Amino acid sequence: MNILIVDDHDIVTCGLKSQLSTMLPDADFDIFSNGKSALDILNKKKHDLYILDLELTDITGLELIKIIREKYHQALILVNTMHEEIWYIRELKELNVDGVLFKSTCSENINQAVSVIMEGGSFFCERFKELNNKQNNNYLLSETFSKNEIDILLLIAKGHTTKVIADKKALSEKAIEHYRKRLFEKFEVSNVSRLIALAIKEGFIKKEDI
Repeated sequence: MNILIVDDHDIVTCGLKSQLSTMLPDADFDIFSNGKSALDILNKKKHDLYILDLELTDITGLELIKIIREKYHQALILVNTMHEEIWYIRELKELNVDGVLFKSTCSENINQAVSVIMEGGSFFCERFKELNNKQNNNYLLSETFSKNEIDILLLIAKGHTTKVIADKKALSEKAIEHYRKRLFEKFEVSNVSRLIALAIKEGFIKKEDI
């Protein structure tokens, strides 16, 4: 059995390998700390299970999932992440991953998650289910949010000016103002303070990230 683990924290990858090795003593592990290194092996080797973080140093975990899905349509993918923002929940559902285990969840659940997925089932931790239910009742999630919109939302929440955001995103100030207007419309607010408060309340951004 071949398992690919991608996470930019060594303590996480070592912990995952240690736990899974006990359950699957004959498994072979390929471990990478960034997405591009993982991509190099995708063309050479197919894995039985992919365990991926979402926040990597080069490409995003979401991008990596899309690439894996394009190459191996039936790939079994388990996401292990600290990101619990609502918009991530929607993205993961659309990508049809086989399981999500938040890092805030007890680590011993990893064995159960892997066992269920390898037997053809799906495993979503209780926190994911809770957030998913919240999403289903959230009018904001009827809207489609692009990555740029979420990025700009976070930059606005951090207090950056239009000019600074434009420089960071390599866009014009006019484009940033357009994004700002669209965010106000989607969140149905008329000022920045209400935008930020609602974005935090509904899980689009985390307060500690501001």
